[in-house]
Amino acid sequence: MYITVPDVARFHYHTFGKGRETLFCFHGFGFTGEQFKILEPSLAEKYTFVAFDIPFHGQTTLLNTEWIEKGFQKEHFYALIESYCQQEGIGRFSIASF
Repeated sequence: MYITVPDVARFHYHTFGKGRETLFCFHGFGFTGEQFKILEPSLAEKYTFVAFDIPFHGQTTLLNTEWIEKGFQKEHFYALIESYCQQEGIGRFSIASF
């Protein structure tokens, strides 16, 4: 599945779990969002996981390269989370990362 943040990237993400709470997952360098699937057996009843592939990883594709010199900034993370929450009607969430 994908969500687009204009002028930044088309983000690929994995979803799993069937819980009532949303958990956004951001992986470290050299991995993909699929790494979080290991948590599914123990937390799937509580959380629905949304595990994004960050830029330059997995199936996420860049739409614009002008931001690369400064790196992926907190504003980009905010735009990604805000876009997803608006699309899915999410008001509250947790975040996991490594």
